[in-house]
Amino acid sequence: MLTRVLYFSIVAILIFFGFLMVVMGRRWTKQDFGIAFAFALNSAAALITSAVWVRTRYQVRAVDKLLVLAFDVSCLVWLYCFWSASEKVVAPRFSELDPQMVQQARGWEQQLKTWIAPPKDKD
Repeated sequence: MLTRVLYFSIVAILIFFGFLMVVMGRRWTKQDFGIAFAFALNSAAALITSAVWVRTRYQVRAVDKLLVLAFDVSCLVWLYCFWSASEKVVAPRFSELDPQMVQQARGWEQQLKTWIAPPKDKD
């Protein structure tokens, strides 16, 4: 019973994040789509297998191989998406800081320090 709830919640979370990406206008990269698709495939297979088991009172044996097959296909999708990744992620180079920016940051630091821990009065 707990596994069925877990599979259902995983599918619900994947649907939520897929809907969120569509609504917010974010573009799917090849790796993002591969990860989401493989997880959705694996979770959907687990949910279908669980439903068939419950419906037939665990008598159908042909469905037992569906989970293994779905996991294998998911692994192949992950391998394809990350093995053929042509674009390399390069960290941005930071330019030299402007002295005026450093002074402004120090001023903000002092303001935050006085706001968080106000100076104690000498009485």
